[in-house]
Amino acid sequence: MRKAIVFLVLLMSSATAYAAFSVIGSGTCVTVGTTATELDDTSLPNDSDRYVLIHNESEDTPIRVGGQDVTASTGILVAPGEKFPSGDKLTGKNNFWAITASGEARVCIQEYK
Repeated sequence: MRKAIVFLVLLMSSATAYAAFSVIGSGTCVTVGTTATELDDTSLPNDSDRYVLIHNESEDTPIRVGGQDVTASTGILVAPGEKFPSGDKLTGKNNFWAITASGEARVCIQEYK
């Protein structure tokens, strides 16, 4: 009996942990150029905190990721083919923005809660 109770508690805590990250957006791809572009997974509403994964699908164009005021020389550099996970949750309606120094890059965004 005691083993059954321990198993049930472990099972319930695993289900709770899974439920905490069970809302995953389908992702959105955008073209980023020399003007800052908002990165937003439109498949999920921005009504709560969420994590973000950004993928620079370009073969030869790096991007810079940051806030709305990101420039081609500021922000976090994401090399062609590389991914950038947000690490911390974004709050509310806050989004990342991206820009290139020249040319264009296809960038995909996926959010999860």
